[in-house]
Amino acid sequence: MPKLSPAELRALIAAEKADALSAMSASKLSEERAAALDYYLGDMSRDMPAPDGRSRAVSTDVADTIEGLMPSLMEIFTAGDEVVRFEPVGPEDVAAAEQETDYVNHVFMQQNPGFFVLYSFIKDALLSKVGIVKVWWDSEELVERETYLDQPDDAFALLVADPCVEIVEHTAHSSLPAAGEASAGQAQAGEAAPFSLSSDMASSPARDTTLHDVTIEIGRKCERAHVEAVAPEEFGISRHARTIREADYAFHDVFRTEAKLIEQGYDKEQIKRLPSYIVAHTIEEISRDTINESTLRRARTTSTRRAGSSASPSTTCAWITRATTRRGFIA
Repeated sequence: MPKLSPAELRALIAAEKADALSAMSASKLSEERAAALDYYLGDMSRDMPAPDGRSRAVSTDVADTIEGLMPSLMEIFTAGDEVVRFEPVGPEDVAAAEQETDYVNHVFMQQNPGFFVLYSFIKDALLSKVGIVKVWWDSEELVERETYLDQPDDAFALLVADPCVEIVEHTAHSSLPAAGEASAGQAQAGEAAPFSLSSDMASSPARDTTLHDVTIEIGRKCERAHVEAVAPEEFGISRHARTIREADYAFHDVFRTEAKLIEQGYDKEQIKRLPSYIVAHTIEEISRDTINESTLRRARTTSTRRAGSSASPSTTCAWITRATTRRGFIA
């Protein structure tokens, strides 16, 4: 099994992506998807172009047909409490099958937006000839901040004993009131109605203990399955593939801000060197862009460059390709 350098790996992946895109272009799949999106939005300019200054024809037949089919198709999966059910093979599998059914339905419908994933998946299949859902296992660090007041020594020791806990703020104070507060309290008590104390209570002084006010951050590693619908124009596959599982190559183009990529752990300097994604580059993306987002993004970037200031990482976007391949090599 040959070992490839990073440059050779990039060249191989770029060649695989170019081959997959050329297959889509040769089959005219992208053009047909873009036309379907235009028809769904009522744009009939391909068939009935309108002269300048004249009204144009609008037909919503495609949208009416798809929207009419969606309720009955969604009902198949979401009408009951179970999107999926595991059937036991034998009597000894009944309990395990019930647990697997409950777990998978909880992960899909509760931990992930299962209804919207199904809706997008089915609608893309009707409109763009293919619906794509991406499933992956992800781990992330979650940080929660909590504040505790007037905690005794044993409770404070128990809090900070956890190795996942980081102390952000901490102050210790006495459980007895300060001298000024005690005098004010006694004066106020003297004005009130008389109150008698037993000899035992009067003779025993109050115990002075240390109380803690602490703010902590708890870091936990959370691992779970993620499910999301993928826009058809963002996905590509090898021209020789019959199934995704057996495909030699598949890719997913991801649109992310620089801040999000840095938060996910990518090298900050490497992300800063990436070219900004400004203009839509495929006919499918242009057809889907109904609010001129690409034009607005280009205008915002141009004005920022003219002002001589650097763009904010939260608004600067990059186009990232996530590729999987079954080729026999080690990178």
